[in-house]
Amino acid sequence: MIALGSRLRPFVIITHRDLDGIAGASLYIYCKNLSEDMYRVIFIEPNKILDVFRKYYKKNRKYVVIDIGLSNTIYQDLKLIDLTEVHIEWYDHHVWEDEWIETLKTKSVDIHIDRSVCATGVVAKNVCRNCMNSSSINDFVESVCGADLWKFNRYESAFLFRYADAKNTNEWRYNVLKTFTNYLRNRDHDLLSIV
Repeated sequence: MIALGSRLRPFVIITHRDLDGIAGASLYIYCKNLSEDMYRVIFIEPNKILDVFRKYYKKNRKYVVIDIGLSNTIYQDLKLIDLTEVHIEWYDHHVWEDEWIETLKTKSVDIHIDRSVCATGVVAKNVCRNCMNSSSINDFVESVCGADLWKFNRYESAFLFRYADAKNTNEWRYNVLKTFTNYLRNRDHDLLSIV
């Protein structure tokens, strides 16, 4: 687990290490119009979420969790953590127990779960409502979801899947994140031309 960015930044984006997590973080950054000095991205596997909360906990910070599901074990520990002085947004598409959702909502976690799309789709539906009239953004979301949900209903899905997974390093994931974010900001070229 590597955190990229060295200073205290108001947004900590905690995301899964796969295409869906990277793309969801890129879409969040784009739709919130965040500059690089405003966020830190941490790529993790879901079982590391508690370690990240413990390590990076700072009052008044905003945490954005993307494509990280819970297990009962993690939920049991997470519900004991005091979350009153931080703001957490959580976007996921995995299976959650109703009790987990309700408990986290009582702790003021702004949680968005939708199993009909991938996590990038959950971010799109909840964060990017004003941006979704763009066909290139819709194409991006559909291509990512096509890969993550194993539909491969768009030809770009397989290419994006391989591109995001070309190297198993966080430095590579951060480069992919920047490439996707630049594509979303500029949108002056074909999605596959960036990979």
